[in-house]
Amino acid sequence: MIDGNNTSLGMQDLALGQTLVYKKDSSEVDRLSLKKEKVSEILKDYQRILFKTHYITPGEDITRVIKHYTESHLRPEDIIFVSDKAVAISQDRVYKTEEIKPGFLARLLSRFVYKSPYGLGLRVPERMELAIKIAGPLKIIFAAVAAAVGKVFGIKGLFYKILGHEIRGIDGHEGRKPPYFNCIILPAQNPNSVAAEIARETGSEAIVADVNDLEGYITGYSSEEIKNINFREILRDNPMGQDDNCTPIGIIRPLSHNDS
Repeated sequence: MIDGNNTSLGMQDLALGQTLVYKKDSSEVDRLSLKKEKVSEILKDYQRILFKTHYITPGEDITRVIKHYTESHLRPEDIIFVSDKAVAISQDRVYKTEEIKPGFLARLLSRFVYKSPYGLGLRVPERMELAIKIAGPLKIIFAAVAAAVGKVFGIKGLFYKILGHEIRGIDGHEGRKPPYFNCIILPAQNPNSVAAEIARETGSEAIVADVNDLEGYITGYSSEEIKNINFREILRDNPMGQDDNCTPIGIIRPLSHNDS
């Protein structure tokens, strides 16, 4: 189900260092400043326009949702971006934490996961249990041992480098709002195919992005041609935000001399 009204606002000029956020009500348009500590030089050449959406739910057609919010704003050179988490939710890759019963291995290994200020990650035994089911216990143990040895030699991040985005992308939501309270969300399936479908339906190139306040990854591209664009830098300050921002969809717009 799609909720909210499709706005038909004319695009407003953006000053460098701002991101425009469209809300459902056409009278509500926010201008958000970039996170100064993560501003990238590449943003001299691009603008980002975000769309505040309804809560995307399992089973929704994510392409239809994106078209609903963006189609009246798109320009020929625009590139659509959508969060990997929003795509995963639409694919029903959501698990209630209380429905997962972590085994001994999950409870043990979760105790040794780095405690990041940006989220709990696999420190949650239930998330570790899903990682074990996806990758298999032997690969998880191998990655854990390799990570421990790597730390001795000052090498960080081996655990996720070995296991890849399928495990690194396991996420959760500890926010206070339903319907995703206390949930675990797996990475999106076939994100390249999702991005290609978005491009076919909207006429604009598209990417699927897994970005947080710590790091960012592009998990899906609509075509090979756009892979040379440094989207990780363009989205490095995580304009979509965390938790309950409800801005999982956006547009990356190349700047011309007339726009700047």
